[in-house]
Parts: sequence; C-alpha cells; structure tokens
Amino acid sequence: MIKSIFFIINVVLWTFLLGTLAIVLGFIDKKGKLISFGIRCWSKILIFFSGVKIKIIGLENLKKDKNYIFASNHESNFDIPLIFSSINLHLVSIAKKELKKIPIFGWAMKSGQHIFIDRFNKIEALNSLKLAKNSIIKNPRSIIIFPEGTRSFDGKIKQFKKGGLSIAFDLEMDVVPIAVCGTRNVLKRGSIFIKPCPIQLRIGKSVNINQWKNKKKIDFTNYVQKKVVEMKKEWIEN
Repeated sequence: MIKSIFFIINVVLWTFLLGTLAIVLGFIDKKGKLISFGIRCWSKILIFFSGVKIKIIGLENLKKDKNYIFASNHESNFDIPLIFSSINLHLVSIAKKELKKIPIFGWAMKSGQHIFIDRFNKIEALNSLKLAKNSIIKNPRSIIIFPEGTRSFDGKIKQFKKGGLSIAFDLEMDVVPIAVCGTRNVLKRGSIFIKPCPIQLRIGKSVNINQWKNKKKIDFTNYVQKKVVEMKKEWIEN
C-alpha cells in the first residue's frame, strides 16, 4: 500500500513537471522529437519508482534509422511506460480521444504529435487515420497501436481489429509485432495500486508490408495477431 501511494505521488509529480515542459516545448519543437525524448524519460522514471524489473527481448530486430508501426497486445495502463521506456525511437501512439482531455498528460500528448481517434464513431475514426497519414508523411515517426481496441479484462489477447493496422498499407511502413507480458499483474484494470512483478517486452521481427499488398487486410491482421500470441505464449511457457 505504501509503495503504491509513493508510486502514485511520483506519477502525479513527474507527469506535471515533464508534461508542463512538453507543452512549452510544443511551441518550438514542431516535430516533437524533444517531447518524445521527454516521454521516454517519464516512462523510465515511472518504471524506476514502481520497483518493477523489466526485460526486453528482440531489440536487435529494430534499426535505429527506420520508422515502424508497432502492434501490441494491451494488458494494462502499465503497458505505456514499458513500451516507451524500451523503444529508443521517435515514437507516438494512436490513442483514444478521451486521453486528450486529461489535464497536462493529454495536452503533452497533443504537443508531442500523438494521434487521437474516436473508438465509437467509425467515420470520425477513419477521418483521424487520414489526418494521421498526412501527419506521418510530413513528419516521419514510429507509431504504437493496440489493435485489440482496449485493455484485456483477463490477460488473454482479444481479436485484433483491421482498422488500426490499415494505416500500414497507406503509409507503406513495416509492422513490428510486440508482446507486453505480465503488466496486468503489476497494475490491473480499474486499480490504482501496483504490485511489483517481473515483466517483459518481446519485440518480433518486422513484417514487410509490401509483401501483403495484394492480400486481404484481415489476413494480415490475423497474421500479426498470431505473432503477438506466439511471443506471449513463449513468455508463459518460460
């Protein structure tokens, strides 16, 4: 309980400090690179104060001079600091629009050129993805998406939706399946109390989107999901 309260205090403190800095930097850092670095620092700080031990597998599959679309399962809110602290690239998220309304945190995400979509309005979601496409073309960066659409209630990976991954075809960007493992044990859905447990981020090999151009998008979506499920299974079995 005490550790959780200490962690929450640090979440609020560092979100306020670094979030405010990100908002200010947003006026001069139009591409969001400095803000991306700040989010990575914020994530590392939260990992440190949580007491959670992390292990990253597969970083050798990434090239530092290339941008990717990362497709991940979604177990917990703790997925965010795990992913952003582990991947050393200019990375932004495709996030639900509700996050944009959160004081400081949401404003900082907006300054950092993150992409917001309306999960409950298909037309608005498609329009947001079109704007995202233009934004990524003008200002290349990597993207993290959670194709399940929401956090899992029981830790099992739900069916990936093809809508989010369709942007890979529009942008002709390779997709990297990644698996967050164990974050649900650290921070369960609906809870604010953490339980320090070892967690992992498993990074798969990139999937060349050009090899899927003439195939059905749902088949591609299912293929990416299969790779994430396989990595999660490896973690469970080990």
